[in-house]
Amino acid sequence: NSIWWLYKNAPTGWLIRSLPWFVTLHAAICLRHLRRGNGKVLWRLYRDAWRGVPRLAAKRRRIADSRCVTVQSIRDWIEPRFYERDYVKRAWNEL
Repeated sequence: NSIWWLYKNAPTGWLIRSLPWFVTLHAAICLRHLRRGNGKVLWRLYRDAWRGVPRLAAKRRRIADSRCVTVQSIRDWIEPRFYERDYVKRAWNEL
């Protein structure tokens, strides 16, 4: 869901700037699931997520064209709230 949300809704500049953060978080997600023996589930999750991205392209364009809030206000709201508080710390502790 977070991959689809990012692709569909995130302003391009913000997405590019935040990409290292999201790659790091998803790498941690992968490590956690692999450690738990959920490799097949993880594979299907990312396979299905990436398969769905092309059909979101039209939705992304429609959302971008109709956006009525500033990119700054999106950034101010999303960055502190995108993941649960202490998510990375808890995920690390589970490893």
